[in-house]
Amino acid sequence: MKKKVMWQRKRQAEFFENLSYLLSVGYDLENALKMVQVLLKIPKQQMHLILVALQAGETFSQVMTPYVRQELIQQLDFAAVHGRLIKLLQALGHHERERLLQYRKLRQVLLYPAVLLVLLGLMLMAFVIFLLPELQQLGVNLQLLDIKMTYYWAISWILSIVGIFFYYKKQSWYKRLKLLMKVPLVGKVVKLGVEYYICLQLGLLLTSGVELATIVKRAQQARQYELTAYIGDRAWQALSDGRTIDQFILELELLPKECALLFTRGQPQYQVGEEFQILAQRKFQLLDELIQKYMTFIQPICFAVIGVVVIGMYYLTLVPMYQSMGGIIQ
Repeated sequence: MKKKVMWQRKRQAEFFENLSYLLSVGYDLENALKMVQVLLKIPKQQMHLILVALQAGETFSQVMTPYVRQELIQQLDFAAVHGRLIKLLQALGHHERERLLQYRKLRQVLLYPAVLLVLLGLMLMAFVIFLLPELQQLGVNLQLLDIKMTYYWAISWILSIVGIFFYYKKQSWYKRLKLLMKVPLVGKVVKLGVEYYICLQLGLLLTSGVELATIVKRAQQARQYELTAYIGDRAWQALSDGRTIDQFILELELLPKECALLFTRGQPQYQVGEEFQILAQRKFQLLDELIQKYMTFIQPICFAVIGVVVIGMYYLTLVPMYQSMGGIIQ
């Protein structure tokens, strides 16, 4: 079994970008990989294993399995069917670069609130360890700081989260996916990601001249990819029952409903494939816009939480002191 040596996101993006460029200008796959190894300073041992595996007859997706994410391997695996490896690598390189930029933006957005939260946690620790005992010794009425109920609520929340987690883990992958798609905010991201992947692969397959029956059969055989195999099984069952492809698409909630329109317009297969690729690009744009939109709300929410905690600390500290002072004056 090959040892998993996952490359960083930046290296994965640069690998696909450079490899697709070299293949497009005339390099064969072996020499392109050797050139990429020099450009990106990939360890020679890793590239040697890749080249040896290719010469032994393994597919490109198989040799890349230890180094890139599973979702990318799944897309590369279909390149053996549609044969448009260069176009797929260009798409993967572009989208991985976009995701890398999104990740960096998210890290920048979260960095400042994260530092404030750490400082706030240190303040809370100092309050409990140093200030709270001093207030007790001074005779300040600390009834407002009775946090037994808070403990009970915290334990209840933790137990609830653990219960939800175990319930989620016991479900089948399909039910887990459906549950994720119903989660606020996260569900839209998951749904758009699934729709983008399906549209991209269908577009590449159809424009390469692969018949729809062959696509369905290939999807059925891809048992290592549960989503692809599930869609293939459902499609084969629908076609066997005499239903049309557009009826099948409307019935399966995982598929974008726009796909049904593309199959009912009577266009040639190549043109349908091109429209699928346009739809895939649109799905990716919507996904990118949605993530950008979410990132604009992250900082304000973090600052709001920090503000509530700070105000709460002042309240727990000053109100008992004022009450005690009032009792002394009386």
